[in-house]
Amino acid sequence: MTVTVGPEGEEQTLSAFFDKAANDGEGAWVLAALTPEQREALPQGTQVLNFSATRTNEDGEEEVITGKITVNIDTEAPKVEITTPIASDDILNAAEAAAGFMIEGTTEGVDNGLMVTVTLNETEFTARVTNNAWSLQITQADIVALGLESGDDIVITANVSDRAGNPAVEDVATIQTDFIAEISIDDFTIETVNTFIGVTIRGETVGVEPDQPVTFTFNGTPVEGVTVQADGSWSAFIEAAVVNALEDGAQVTVSASVSDDAANSDSSSTTVTTDFTTPPVAITNPATDDFINEAAAAEPLVVAGVTLPDAPVTVTLAGGATRNIQADDQGVWTTSFDPEDLPAAEGPFTISATSEIEGVAVPAQDVTVIKDTEVETPSIELADDTGTVAGQTSNGTVNITTLEDGAVAEYSLDGGTTWTPVEGDSFTLEDTGEVSVIVRQTDLANNQSDPSTALEFTLDTAPPEVTVTSLAGIEPDGTLTAAELFDGDAQPLATVVLTGTAEGAFDGAPVTVLINGTLLALDPAPTVTGEAWSADIPVSALAALETIEVRTVDGAGNEGTGTAGFTNSVVIPTITVTQPADAFVVGLDEFENGFTISGTTTDVPNGPMNPTDGSAAGVVTITITANDDSINPFVQLVSVQDGAWEFFVPADQLTDVPDLTDFTLNVSVSDGIYPLAVENEIGISTNIPPEITFDPIGEDGALILADLAASGEFTLSGTTRGVQEGQQVSLYIGNGDDIKNELFGNPAQNPTVDENGNWTVTFAPDIDGIDPGTELVFSAEVSNASGTEAATSETAVAYQASVFTAVFDGAEGGISSFFVYTDLDNVASGGIQRFSLKMEFDPSVVRLLPAELTDVEGELVASGGLHSTIALGERTPNEAPDGVAEVFGVRLLGQITSFASEPLYVFDMENLDPSAVIEIRLTNASANDIGVGSTVSYTGTSNDDVIVAASGDTAIRGRGGDDEIDVSSAGVNTIIFEGGSRQNGFDTVTGFTLGGALADRIAIAFGGFGQDSLRGDGTDFQVTDGGAVGANVGFLVFTTAVENFENATINAALNGLSDLNAGDDLYLLIGNGEDAILTAVEVTGSGARVFTSSGESYAEFKEIGDLSGFSSANIIGFEQYNA
Repeated sequence: MTVTVGPEGEEQTLSAFFDKAANDGEGAWVLAALTPEQREALPQGTQVLNFSATRTNEDGEEEVITGKITVNIDTEAPKVEITTPIASDDILNAAEAAAGFMIEGTTEGVDNGLMVTVTLNETEFTARVTNNAWSLQITQADIVALGLESGDDIVITANVSDRAGNPAVEDVATIQTDFIAEISIDDFTIETVNTFIGVTIRGETVGVEPDQPVTFTFNGTPVEGVTVQADGSWSAFIEAAVVNALEDGAQVTVSASVSDDAANSDSSSTTVTTDFTTPPVAITNPATDDFINEAAAAEPLVVAGVTLPDAPVTVTLAGGATRNIQADDQGVWTTSFDPEDLPAAEGPFTISATSEIEGVAVPAQDVTVIKDTEVETPSIELADDTGTVAGQTSNGTVNITTLEDGAVAEYSLDGGTTWTPVEGDSFTLEDTGEVSVIVRQTDLANNQSDPSTALEFTLDTAPPEVTVTSLAGIEPDGTLTAAELFDGDAQPLATVVLTGTAEGAFDGAPVTVLINGTLLALDPAPTVTGEAWSADIPVSALAALETIEVRTVDGAGNEGTGTAGFTNSVVIPTITVTQPADAFVVGLDEFENGFTISGTTTDVPNGPMNPTDGSAAGVVTITITANDDSINPFVQLVSVQDGAWEFFVPADQLTDVPDLTDFTLNVSVSDGIYPLAVENEIGISTNIPPEITFDPIGEDGALILADLAASGEFTLSGTTRGVQEGQQVSLYIGNGDDIKNELFGNPAQNPTVDENGNWTVTFAPDIDGIDPGTELVFSAEVSNASGTEAATSETAVAYQASVFTAVFDGAEGGISSFFVYTDLDNVASGGIQRFSLKMEFDPSVVRLLPAELTDVEGELVASGGLHSTIALGERTPNEAPDGVAEVFGVRLLGQITSFASEPLYVFDMENLDPSAVIEIRLTNASANDIGVGSTVSYTGTSNDDVIVAASGDTAIRGRGGDDEIDVSSAGVNTIIFEGGSRQNGFDTVTGFTLGGALADRIAIAFGGFGQDSLRGDGTDFQVTDGGAVGANVGFLVFTTAVENFENATINAALNGLSDLNAGDDLYLLIGNGEDAILTAVEVTGSGARVFTSSGESYAEFKEIGDLSGFSSANIIGFEQYNA
């Protein structure tokens, strides 16, 4: 196909071809690439392309197709230019960097709206073209992001393409940065002597060019002619006449400011106070801290200074040398001292000068100079001697080890003919070959040392040339086949030989080999001999072989590397352990349940279903070996199935495995073709810490002594983990005070662990002498077969039901009343004729009020708060100042069998600390001369109290406030709630036990209203999940769990209750299966609904569980209603 373009007579002929893949596979004519000459000659702008093509039609005849198309031709490149200077002078100063700056430029042949790409140090920005102009604002944030430091260059580039895609030639501009200009003023003084000689004020600049003017003022007066010197310093001289005009003690302010060529500026000022009380004499040469070095010490020491005109001056050196001279008519004086006048010792010494004013001596003025005539010869050594052969190194850095502070060092490579200065205390040589270097130093006093001893070595930075010549006789880039892995007798080889050369390496240089980047541990380790080497490569390391890398070193420590590639046609199988992981620990779970060993293989066929030959193809040999050989190895064969294998180690195979032992788990497999079985291994260990536990002891943590006495036997039992069958459990008993005795006199009575890890023993307990409330600590110890011990202990409380309980009965005027409640159910005879008890309390909280007690013989008389039918009732001591009182009494005629009308004993106490909970303990109690259980009573305050029940029977009345009550201790615990919610508050109860012999109890203290104000006469309680409610039920336990304790939720749950009457009131205990709340319910015409006067429930019982277990054992004051 041909294409022509251009006006008639000036046409250009172009060529095209048919591309079948173009136009999404439908084919299209494509213009061939233009030569530079064709592109240059193309007419620009709108042009008509005429084309003609010859094709063969369906009849096989050739036909010519012609046509034309109008196109826009644009092959001319645009132009882009950056307008300079940038930032006014192509230098970006600190102020410009803080404010940002503008970059501007122009274009040619670029349409409006196209973007110019601008880079600053390769960070890219864009600017839009408008009328062939563009601009870009660089912000402070942009400059900060560039991370510039003062003195860095900013390279700016600009690039653009026109709409046809023709790129412009990149334009580049570079600007400098200068962010620093600093000036400082040195310390100076204005003293008496300056009134004669004037004062020179000096300072320093940083980042300021020489000859820049310094604007300087002295006490507000400008001083002309101050400029920056080549070293950055500046000075201004103030004439003596100016100083003379100042008053003593005057505050003199001097200021200095400067700008650099980049317009960075800085200023400094200071204020000094004139002191014209100083003596009018000064030493101007030498200055304090000047040095007298070895050369100066051999010459006369010139001392000069100033004082009053024609005044006598006495100059004295430390050590006594003195010169008496006279100042000239300008007050200038000078003298000298011979070398032998100098002090003999090195170090600082003092030069003093004094004068006279009208015959009166003025105080001496001193300077301290330093005599330093000695300098140590430096020592040198290689910073890093990399050589593996003595005298050779690849690191030319030399350290100077004895350089004096402030000294400057030089080194020489030609025996001292020429010297090169050193920065710091080290230098680096780069020219290779034999080196002999010496060093000298010049100290701060300008003393120059002798040259050091020469350091001689050979500097070699060229690594040895390492090549690989063959692997198993195959040259690099060759193919490794199975034939190379067998010897001449067709026996499999364990290793093959890798050979090569190492030009420049020394004999004995170590050789390391890496296959596919992995370092091989070779035995024997290969070395270089005669610039050649060889290594025995394990056949197992050739799996997936692609590249071999070999490394060695020369005498200077340079490492050389050689690589070679091979084609590996040998398929080497692999085996891995996926479970367990390396360093797996066999613990208690595995000991009890077993564990799985599994893994994967590659290029291994499936093995037989019941393998018996570990060398057969597809059979995995699992070997577990104790690293200390304490037991025989465990070996198991399993078959590969579809590239995976697995074996479950059952628990019974772990019974005799030693504890705290390390093992090696090795697995190997053969594919039947590769000459060697491949293997893998991991480390595992055992750590099976045994555990032992007790089953619950007693009832709710208590040993009920009456039950033990009745049955005559006691059972202890428990479980173990990680303990073998037959291991003995040693049992002990103690009292919690670190006393631990063997439970059985004969250790053979101790139980042993059964096959399920359990243990149990039943025996006749000796309960004589165990007092109620005693804490009994039972301990159990056991060891596993490896001797690892485990121990546990449980505490139970010896429990005997109480008969007497002190109960709060009200308070008035700071006096609290109590009565002793008597539970005749816990008295063997069912009645009381005689009783005694000890009452204990905290005398800082309450005081027992006196009671008149009368000893009466043979008559029934009420006396001192005792029951009306108790005759003998002495309480000792009467007021119990130590918090202990004993109470006893006797009924002369028969037993008291009912306390329905009055309590056994009443007493009053004065509240000494109204914020404290009252605790009353009734101990050493007896009824009819028979000991009974003790009890503890807690009476709360009107505030929020925390009350924790004691061991044994406990009565708790929290009274007002939101109390936290814990009744988890062993014993029967009774919680007494106030009848009204406002009086009670919202209590939180934990540890409440519903069932068992030591079930906890709820009671209601009716105060402002009677029990009969409840539904019916309110004397019954009912446990129900719905249906009819008894006529006299005042306390309802609802067992159907609710989702939450919202009133609406509870009200909905109560809809199933029937036979309720409007006006009924009753208490409600309702739960969610885990917790429960105690609240109140009233019945209206619309049904039952939650209602309390405070709007809050009485209490929440945490983790009380399913309420269907609630019984008469859990409540006092209500009889159970049975429908």
